[in-house]
Amino acid sequence: MDDITNELAKLHVLTGAEFSRQVERIAKMTTDYNARLLASDIKAYFEENPSANEVLIFKGNKQLLVNRGFAKNVKFNRIFRKMYEK
Repeated sequence: MDDITNELAKLHVLTGAEFSRQVERIAKMTTDYNARLLASDIKAYFEENPSANEVLIFKGNKQLLVNRGFAKNVKFNRIFRKMYEK
């Protein structure tokens, strides 16, 4: 999983066609996840990317921010699923 926040931050220096290609590439990163699988992917992301501090998830009009400490909580899967499915 790419760090979408960093990718978006890079867009401000691009112009024209390159900007359009990058926006399209980032848009393709979106998907509709089952809450259990998403929680598992978030944990794996933090394990694979030790410098990552947080993940921002957009679901409809809702935004969920998951930080590394929360993902390490032993009850993370259960709590995250409740937040995501609300």
